[in-house]
Amino acid sequence: MGRIHAVLPSGTLVKNVEVFRRIYKILGMGWVYAATSLPVIGAIADFLYGIWADWRLFLTRRPDLATIVRERSSRQACKTQGRCRLMDGDD
Repeated sequence: MGRIHAVLPSGTLVKNVEVFRRIYKILGMGWVYAATSLPVIGAIADFLYGIWADWRLFLTRRPDLATIVRERSSRQACKTQGRCRLMDGDD
């Protein structure tokens, strides 16, 4: 949940702003991120994305990965055990 990643058909891993650059190009909207292909602008965009990625969950009030996994585990336990209870990790 820290940074966006994508795997290309070739198996190559791309991450950060490069993912958005490629997605928008595929969608025919490459112009949106075209400027980030320039060295200086790209470096600034990568830096700003890093700050956004570090703070986005807090700023958008979304749960972190540990919280999501814990909540899903609780729901799964509810389904498989036929009874529901809050699992706080202490059991």
